[in-house]
Amino acid sequence: MRLQIDPVLSLNGCTLPWYVPYFFFQTTGVGDVGMSKLEKLIAGILANPRGVRFEEACRVARVLGFIHEGGQGSHRVFKRKGESTQLNFQNRNGLIPAYQAHQLVAMIRKYGEDA
Repeated sequence: MRLQIDPVLSLNGCTLPWYVPYFFFQTTGVGDVGMSKLEKLIAGILANPRGVRFEEACRVARVLGFIHEGGQGSHRVFKRKGESTQLNFQNRNGLIPAYQAHQLVAMIRKYGEDA
């Protein structure tokens, strides 16, 4: 008996060659089951702290229990009751600086289970 390989894969109405690499499904979000958008966002921040978008950083800070305390224009300051560290985000062409992203990652690791 000979195995027949279908040369075309149909996925959500899109036709793809059978040899499309597996990373396509991970990078496009196709096939992710059981993860919410927020979980995907946090996983993306943990995986690549250098590419965190300003608006996404602000959203995650709020989810972690931080409150917007000030800042206008391209700056935002977030504080959390009982936490001595405050999060400062600067919007630099839509992204936050790497050191600020690393501070956000530290807070995700500290308060992520509470979110």
